[in-house]
Amino acid sequence: ASDTISLCISDQDIESDKLSIISETDSGVVVSGRSSRPPSLICSTTAHPLPSGCFGGHRLPSILTPSTSGWIITCKACHKPTVFPDEQAVMLMPINNALVNVIKRYNSGNLSFRDKNSSSEQTYNCQLCDTEEPAIANVFCEQCDIYYCQSCQNSLHPPRGPLASHKLVPPSARRSHRTTVGLPKDSKCSNHPCESISMYCMICRLAVCCQCLQETKHSNHDVQSLDKICKAQKKFIVLTAKEDNKEQLFV
Repeated sequence: ASDTISLCISDQDIESDKLSIISETDSGVVVSGRSSRPPSLICSTTAHPLPSGCFGGHRLPSILTPSTSGWIITCKACHKPTVFPDEQAVMLMPINNALVNVIKRYNSGNLSFRDKNSSSEQTYNCQLCDTEEPAIANVFCEQCDIYYCQSCQNSLHPPRGPLASHKLVPPSARRSHRTTVGLPKDSKCSNHPCESISMYCMICRLAVCCQCLQETKHSNHDVQSLDKICKAQKKFIVLTAKEDNKEQLFV
């Protein structure tokens, strides 16, 4: 089978070039050849009987005889038209499921991003309230990684002593601030850029990666999980704040 199809009227040869709308030399339209990939649809044809919703399909001009009339689908990206003999051939085109999934994920990502922006007034509960229904938090400490209500902040996180250097931000600003402040979960080791730090050397007082532990300078050192050390440090800060607050009450 030929890779191209040319149509011309039989009255005058002079008019053939004008009316040959799908020849390779005149319009650049090439039907899928032997070495090219067969055309496929990105969207489903069941929702749209005609392919105009996907690529802008349209019928060939009425000058064509019924035996040769067909459909042209033009890609909106590269503007290359593809010719099909009839509507049934369009309906039987294979669907490119890979691209369909990519588009779905892209659209769902944009939707979730819009939802996050629309819910910017989201409230957060205090994490240190002793009541069954904790109060609404009004600050977030980036160093403690804890939400505080006004009462708990005044009693457990006073702006003095070791807590004076802590940075308190509005609860809604937590995510944007933690992208630049604090220790992200996928922090890379300064000595081994391809490794993530996951352990803490108690002797060197340094966060290290698994490859660092294989070096001689950390041999026989007490090494703990980085998450465990962070939780212990957070608990220590809260207890210190409580003790400091009690001392202030009895002074």
